[in-house]
Amino acid sequence: MKKLDLHGVRHEDARNQTIRFVEDHWGSNTNVQIVTGHSAAMRSIVTEILDLYAVPYFVGGFLGVDPATITVEID
Repeated sequence: MKKLDLHGVRHEDARNQTIRFVEDHWGSNTNVQIVTGHSAAMRSIVTEILDLYAVPYFVGGFLGVDPATITVEID
């Protein structure tokens, strides 16, 4: 599974990296993960972008217990 790790990335850079990551995998019909860490602000930035692209996602990884990970279903 492809993964984007945003640990150590400034919030202002996270937006562009997330957009680039989603667009790079657009049409791949796969699941990808975005690691936001435990920052609510970072998670908000990422989910806002995912909402704009209208892709299904869930926070918490596969088991739903890790709020630092977002799994995205890209078609």
